[in-house]
Amino acid sequence: MGANYALLVAELFLFCYESEFMKKLSRSNDLNIIERFNNTYRYLDDLCSLDNTLFQTNIAIYPKDLILLQSNSSDNKATF
Repeated sequence: MGANYALLVAELFLFCYESEFMKKLSRSNDLNIIERFNNTYRYLDDLCSLDNTLFQTNIAIYPKDLILLQSNSSDNKATF
């Protein structure tokens, strides 16, 4: 932590998990779930998933050691 390359390593780490998750969905040919994740974005360690009711049920994208905290108070509002 604190090193100049830490953000790059974090980006690469998370991208690898997201890529494997999408490849697994692609192999299973589950287009409905793939389409739901079409509006899911990440900037560094922040996630924004728009209109994706499956996000919390398919949270197996990342390892269990990585704790994801929901910061929005309702489905209609999000803090910025």
